[in-house]
Amino acid sequence: MRKTKFSRRDILKGSTILAVGTVFAEPVRAAAPPAEAITPALIEAAKKEGKCSFYTAMDLQFAEKLGKDFEAKYPGIHVRVERSGAERVFTRIGQEYSSNVHAVDVVNTADQSHCIVWKRNNWLAPYLPEDVVKYYDKLSDAFGDDQN
Repeated sequence: MRKTKFSRRDILKGSTILAVGTVFAEPVRAAAPPAEAITPALIEAAKKEGKCSFYTAMDLQFAEKLGKDFEAKYPGIHVRVERSGAERVFTRIGQEYSSNVHAVDVVNTADQSHCIVWKRNNWLAPYLPEDVVKYYDKLSDAFGDDQN
């Protein structure tokens, strides 16, 4: 059996092709979950629980306004805003989940790499509200994303 020898030039050509293919490749995207309606049964289940925990790294006044707006739209569901830095939110969720405490309902972080870890740990639940599906194309058109 004859051994094939690769020159340094062959290795460079191959690695360049691989790098170019990686840089210009289309990202692999998971299929979106099915759209879910906000049904009276869903609202009643949330009212039965009575609260929603919102961990966020955003401005406290804005986060509290979001919470108050949610409470106004869905009376009987209290929103508890927990504001901290993104790294602290990330650490807190990790500590809670490692202790089998699932206190957070909604999270907002300034560091999207946190979502990679949460997804890998199966801590994220797929959810796509009907309204997003209904209005998303209109939003992307408004921002000029419809150009190919």
